[in-house]
Amino acid sequence: MAIGVLRALAEMGRQVPEEVSVVGLDDIPEAAYTTPPLTTVRLDFDALGQHCMAVLHALVTGAESGVSRRTRFAVEVVSRGSAEAVGPVPRVAGPTAGFPRPTRPGKRSASAG
Repeated sequence: MAIGVLRALAEMGRQVPEEVSVVGLDDIPEAAYTTPPLTTVRLDFDALGQHCMAVLHALVTGAESGVSRRTRFAVEVVSRGSAEAVGPVPRVAGPTAGFPRPTRPGKRSASAG
């Protein structure tokens, strides 16, 4: 998908990464050959798939207590050229820290004025 975004931005005359940064998720081989080369996040999809299957198996068999539904997987940023640094990236406490909690349609968030 990110490769398509690069192409669409080029067709629109937008400069990557000067105006827009683009980052992919999967580090497919083609990512190194786009213009500019696509910065991407490498994730072990085999480990992710194995974990998902273990969770599914535990849910089906009723053995949920032995498998954690929340697991962190190591990632690696492969910096190539389609993203420009904007400063240091702050560390966050959890997977959703720093992001507002989603609200239901018709409900206002606590921070809404």
